[in-house]
Amino acid sequence: MIGLLGLLRSRVAGWPKGLAKRNGHRPLPEKVQAYLMKEFRLLPTDMENLRYVARTESIGSKDMYIRVFDVTKVRDKGVTVKKYGDLERHSELVLFYGRMGKSGVSYLKREYRTIAGGTRTR
Repeated sequence: MIGLLGLLRSRVAGWPKGLAKRNGHRPLPEKVQAYLMKEFRLLPTDMENLRYVARTESIGSKDMYIRVFDVTKVRDKGVTVKKYGDLERHSELVLFYGRMGKSGVSYLKREYRTIAGGTRTR
């Protein structure tokens, strides 16, 4: 039993660092900032507090669905955002949602709301 615990500890020793990269919210990439400036006429100062979370579109795909939010509003509301799904119950905090890939942003749309049935309204 102790051997098994030692093996598990050695396997998860690097997890916190790796999980933080995959699951934490991150500053906006340049391609997202450029898209927001072009399509929504945001200024660079408007994007200082914006962060995003992402999840892959499907297994094997490099494209990701993203949600953009204001980190100060999230903090004021007392919500912790580490994963894409963390904003599911707080859709009012999502400023933009969309899809991006290696080549750039496919689309970004303004905030969305979920209703009781779990469907989105725009």
